Amino acid sequence: GPRCKFCVAARETFVRGEELETHSYAFIHTEDVKAWIAGLFGVIVQFDFIIGNPPYQLNDDGFGTSAAPIYQRFVAQAKALEPRFLSMIISARWFARGKGLAEFRESMLTDNRLRSIDDYLSASDVFPGVGLKGGICVFLWDRDNRGPCSVTTHFKDEQASTATRELLEGGVDVFIRFNQGLSIL
Repeated sequence: GPRCKFCVAARETFVRGEELETHSYAFIHTEDVKAWIAGLFGVIVQFDFIIGNPPYQLNDDGFGTSAAPIYQRFVAQAKALEPRFLSMIISARWFARGKGLAEFRESMLTDNRLRSIDDYLSASDVFPGVGLKGGICVFLWDRDNRGPCSVTTHFKDEQASTATRELLEGGVDVFIRFNQGLSIL
C-alpha cells in the first residue's frame, strides 16, 4: 500500500481512529513544524524547554518483527522549534546502527549543542520490565551552549562512568559507547 513520506510506514499503520490522540503523530507529519504549532495554538510560540519520550518505532509492514525507528523524527522536529533546552529519552540504537538512522546519527554526533548523554545499557534500569535491545539514552541539548558532551554510562548496580568528550572520534562514524574504549581506540 501507499507509504508515508515522513515515516515510511504503510498508511494503515499511521492512520488513527478519532478516539485516539493524534497530536504526537501530526508533530512529525509536517514540513513546517513551527507553522503547525502556530496553527494549533493560534499564535506563534517559542519554547524554552521541550521534554519528551517519543515513540521509538512504528511497524513498517516488513517481514517478521521489522519496525522502522520513528524517534529521530521527533528529535529533528523538536530541534527545528529552536527551544532553549531539549531533553528526550530515546532508544540508544542510533549510536552505531539502526534502520535508516545514518543521517540522524551523523547529525547528533556532530552537534556540539548536545551537552550530556546518560546511556543506560539496560532499558529495564529506567523502565522496569522493558527489554528494549540496545538500551536507552537521555540527552540534553542546549541551543546556546556549545562544547564537548558529558557522557555517563549506566549499567545495573555498577559504578557509573562519566567523561566529558567529543561525541565523534576521528576516523570513526559511530558513537564509542564506553568511555574506557576511547583509550583503547
